[in-house]
Formats: sequence, structure tokens, C-alpha cells
Amino acid sequence: GNDYAAFMGVPTDPVPALRALLDGVDREWDVGQVGEQPFLNTVGFVLSSSVSYHSRHTGALTGLFRYGLAAARAVGRHRPSRMGFDGLAASGDHWISLMEVGVGDRCGGGFRLTARADPADGLLDVCILEAMPRWRIPLLLPGALRGRHLGHPRVIYEQVPGFRLRLENEELIHVDGELRRLPRGEHSLRIRPRALRVRLPRARAESLDARREARS
Repeated sequence: GNDYAAFMGVPTDPVPALRALLDGVDREWDVGQVGEQPFLNTVGFVLSSSVSYHSRHTGALTGLFRYGLAAARAVGRHRPSRMGFDGLAASGDHWISLMEVGVGDRCGGGFRLTARADPADGLLDVCILEAMPRWRIPLLLPGALRGRHLGHPRVIYEQVPGFRLRLENEELIHVDGELRRLPRGEHSLRIRPRALRVRLPRARAESLDARREARS
């Protein structure tokens, strides 16, 4: 999905991308960590990881088309998972259909599940969709493309430096789109503030700086 590159504002054409590199601006961005595994963009659970799994079987499709088809297949096979949380306002046990934990603000070829993410604020953005019937999940997807799902009554959205997660069963997760198995038991998710130096196109750096100032 090239989500991290898109978040950085890197052009897809090689020549403009090279110009952006040569004329770029350095910034220090956060890195997330699940257990001992670092991640740059997002980690996904339940439906999110299932979409990553099914995206490997979509033929030559790319980007949003690839992940849209994978999402349809994942929803058709979806079963919620029960998880426990400590360190969130919504701490306790929940049945969930999806969780995305992000440093970046997009995943899955363009979905804005962690729409409020700032890569240099020292916080993880946590988007949890509490369990809901399969037929209702596709109704959320158009809004999730624009970050307009956050007001839904089944969506929990928090920004925290870290929290603990308890799994009742082994879970398939994706780490920046790569599939991993997380064993049952307790796991930590945390932020490593400004642990990565990135070079951004100048216009993108200025845009992110302006957005950060507007929020402060």
C-alpha cells in the first residue's frame, strides 16, 4: 500500500522522489514497538491483520483496490476477539472487531483509521472497533477512508505513550503490513519518541509543521 511513503509525501515517480531527497528536510519521528518488535507506521489486529493476510491473494491489484477486495474477503470470514487492555481510558476486557495502533495516519492503501496521528508527538494513536455484526462493518469503510469513523459509537480512539494488551488466544497481527503471530498472554505497546531520522520533501515537512502548530 506504500502508506508510510504516502504519509511522508514521497512522490511515486522516481525523478521527483530523487529531487525531494536532495532538497528535503530532516525531521525526527517516533517509532512504535509491540513487545520487542519495532514498527514505523501501524500495527493491526483482528480484521486489520485479516485484511493484510487476504491482500496477499488478490492477484496483480495494488493500492486501495487490493486492500478493498481483501477487506471484503476478511469481513466475510470475520470473528471478533476478546482482549484485555491496561493503560487506556477504556481499560478492561472488550470483544473487538478491529484494532489499529499507529504512528502514521494511514494504512491499508489509504484507510485513515488512525487519522489524528502525529509522528512526532510521542504518542501512539489507538483505534478500536468494538465487536459488531458483519453486515454493519462495510458501512463504516467509506468514512474510514477519510477519518470520519471516529465519532461512531462503537469506535474507541485514544492517544497514549503506551499500554498493555492481554490476549486470550494467539493472534495474527500485521506489523507495517508484515504478518506476525502474537502468542496468548500479556504484551506491551509503546512509543519510542523521535527515534528515527527521516528526510521529507520540503513542502510535506512544512505542511506537517503547520498542522502541528494549528493543533497546539
